[in-house]
Amino acid sequence: GSGPRRGPAKLRAGAVTSNEPGYYEDGEFGIRIENLCYLVEVPTQYATAGVKFLGLRDLTLVPIQRKLVDVSLLTDAELDQLNAYHR
Repeated sequence: GSGPRRGPAKLRAGAVTSNEPGYYEDGEFGIRIENLCYLVEVPTQYATAGVKFLGLRDLTLVPIQRKLVDVSLLTDAELDQLNAYHR
């Protein structure tokens, strides 16, 4: 129904959610990347008593404008992550 929900929604495999990492300067500005992901069951060595774990798979990826990134401020790992994001 369209009425108010009681309690938190349950996450299940196949559900779509958003992944919204961001950076904010209090009272100044903020920037956020909003991508959609879907949930999938993932194998793990820690599964016990039939508990299943969920992971995220990308559904959409919003491009990051590289001209706005000062790569001199990034670690090698961060630069690798940025480059991998656009592959």
